[in-house]
Amino acid sequence: MNKKIGFAAGLLLAVIVLVALALVFSPSLSEEQAFNRTIEVSGSGIVKTTPDEAHVMIAVVSEALTAQDAAAMNSENMTNVFAALKKAGISDVKTRQYSITPIYEWVEEVTLEGKKQKSVIVGYRATNLIEVVSKPEDAGKAIDAAVSGGANRIDSISFQLSEALQEKAYSDALRKAVNNAQSKADVVAGEMGIVSIYPVKISVEDFYLPVYRITAPMEAAPMPAPTPITPSEVEVSASVRIVYAF
Repeated sequence: MNKKIGFAAGLLLAVIVLVALALVFSPSLSEEQAFNRTIEVSGSGIVKTTPDEAHVMIAVVSEALTAQDAAAMNSENMTNVFAALKKAGISDVKTRQYSITPIYEWVEEVTLEGKKQKSVIVGYRATNLIEVVSKPEDAGKAIDAAVSGGANRIDSISFQLSEALQEKAYSDALRKAVNNAQSKADVVAGEMGIVSIYPVKISVEDFYLPVYRITAPMEAAPMPAPTPITPSEVEVSASVRIVYAF
């Protein structure tokens, strides 16, 4: 009899321990409900703005019989370009590339084995590539000044947002994205009869800052009239993903 009572008591104690462990290590009903009772939405926002920077890639290319002469000629022409840009009020100028390369030409020579083609160096080419940054409305003036100073190649023109304008435009787009996500969640909650919701997870997606670029290289020539250049309006976008619990 005592053995049966002891066994029953031990069994009861084991059950109590198992129940206690289950309560400790298992999530409560409210936690399980909170985990499953969510609404996940994405939101996007777009802001249109006009670029406030023009980036013009301008080159001076000089050719001569010797590398020294090509370099000297290029240096003189580039000095004139810098002076012309400064006179036009353009001060943000950076050197992006400088090179001196041989110029080859194929010639025919007669040998004991017959006629053969070979390449020979007939001169040298010095190239100095600079980047000029100005206001978009001054891009044409910068090009004209550089050409008048001796620049003979325009590689590209791109319109970009300055760092300050980037931050402002993206912040505005991000606010629109958050409001867009909130509106979607409110509609879903209202249709489902959910009284209140609150965010439990927010993810900000990558964004893209556009650059409007004219990449076709062109030979520069003196302009009879100022070069008109106007940037197009660009779009800055942002997106978010938000999980709401109820």
